Amino acid sequence: MPSNWSFDQSEYTAGSTGIDIDQAAASGKDQGVSKTTDTMTNKNSAFFEQLQKVEEQAKKYVSDSTSIAERIAQFYRQFDYSSAEWIPIAGVLE
Repeated sequence: MPSNWSFDQSEYTAGSTGIDIDQAAASGKDQGVSKTTDTMTNKNSAFFEQLQKVEEQAKKYVSDSTSIAERIAQFYRQFDYSSAEWIPIAGVLE
């Protein structure tokens, strides 16, 4: 282990079993955390704002609520799940 790590770990073999056991200990270099603060009240607000804009655009092209949901899903899917291998699973992007 590097000498500047706050937590030390050693490994030893337990008796004749051949099983390696990890043993961890605190070196005292890091006292840990006693309190955290979260200054961001809604971590998903940016996503929901974007989702609302995408939904508004989808409503311009379709009127059926099922189709709107499908268009929204297709919009987000296009970035990572549009290759040919996804067509049997998720269908063709329109």
